[in-house]
Amino acid sequence: MPAATMLLISTFIVSAFAPKLAMAARPTVYSDGLKAYQNGDLREAQASLLQVDSEKTPHAAYLLGIINEQRGQYKEAIRWYDQYAVHGSPSSALYQAARAHKAFSLVMDGQFQRAQARIAEAPAESKDVNTCLVFALAELSLGIKDHDKTSAEKAAKRYRLILDSLDPESADAMNGYGRAQLLLGDLDKSNAKAHLTLARDHFIAATKKNPLPVYFNNLGVSYFWLEDRERAKASFQEAIRRADTNSIEHRDSVKKAKDNLELLGRAAGRSGG
Repeated sequence: MPAATMLLISTFIVSAFAPKLAMAARPTVYSDGLKAYQNGDLREAQASLLQVDSEKTPHAAYLLGIINEQRGQYKEAIRWYDQYAVHGSPSSALYQAARAHKAFSLVMDGQFQRAQARIAEAPAESKDVNTCLVFALAELSLGIKDHDKTSAEKAAKRYRLILDSLDPESADAMNGYGRAQLLLGDLDKSNAKAHLTLARDHFIAATKKNPLPVYFNNLGVSYFWLEDRERAKASFQEAIRRADTNSIEHRDSVKKAKDNLELLGRAAGRSGG
């Protein structure tokens, strides 16, 4: 693996895995906030949701957690997930989703021990794919942040379980499994090629299911580490070509793909390729 050049891996799209929340039959402050969130206007959504009594409408606290998480304000996200847990129904899918998102936010806030405890509490028999994806992301993020092989292996198992038992067609699980294998390729160097090959194959499968820029960028990273620079370049270019310029999430992947093309060019220049 060419360790001298660290390419940028596109992150999992957390916002895509929030459980679908129902709109109220009549307009309310909550429904205004939900509509703004669904339209991508986080500022307006937050302004509306902060006016809602979260004791009577716990979903508002959950959404405020998601909004702060997307903004990288993880301490605030954790606070809102905790508030949702006080008033939400423990038997609901949303309650489990809030626990998963809290675990992810704890990792991103650097609270690794608390995050590990929350991840360990993940329901073993959960059938909700979205919740399982976020718990897997929390485990993977812990592996990345803490450079921890055990967390990477556990994340790979979580993604594998989703693909084997819950949703064999999940492009998001394919991408997550690929990312876990990329990390293992770095942490388990004696088996690096096997891990990277698995990563590449799952990224390819993800792009076939849903040709998102995030998947093409990660595919390019796997090709680069497998020393296939032409396919790496083509994958980064495809990530850029596939982007919707109005999508914040797409813009992040495009930036990474452009940066990766630049890094690829520099690596070629150093090697005389």
